Amino acid sequence: MSASPRTSASALQVRPFHRDDRDQLTELVNSHVAAVVPGVSVSVNTVLGQLAR
Repeated sequence: MSASPRTSASALQVRPFHRDDRDQLTELVNSHVAAVVPGVSVSVNTVLGQLAR
């Protein structure tokens, strides 16, 4: 059995959150929420409010 391909650590970039990221982050959060509770989603303001805490 061969190992699954992995992304090289050098290909990843960690940086501070930018407000331009809010829509993409909200889509990511909602995809995870929908996997657990179908039909449920959160707003951009809810996600940003949680980040501000």
